Amino acid sequence: MKNAAKIVSVVLFLTVFILIISSGGQKAEWKGKIETEDGVKVIKNPPEPLYGEIDFELEEDLVLGSEKDENYMFSGYGTSQ
Repeated sequence: MKNAAKIVSVVLFLTVFILIISSGGQKAEWKGKIETEDGVKVIKNPPEPLYGEIDFELEEDLVLGSEKDENYMFSGYGTSQ
């Protein structure tokens, strides 16, 4: 019975220890404002992003239609000409 109590107390201690360590980092806090104007809630974001600038690149994967070949254009589809 003493061994089971020791195991449970060690597991609880480790769990609490891990939770304390994992929550120790600073969390980003939103610095915007929520205001009510004429009965409407307006969200005003700060000029700087919450997590800094995010750089990403887009890669074209699929193209439908072409400006050079009118057989594949969608702009006039369904309208009378």
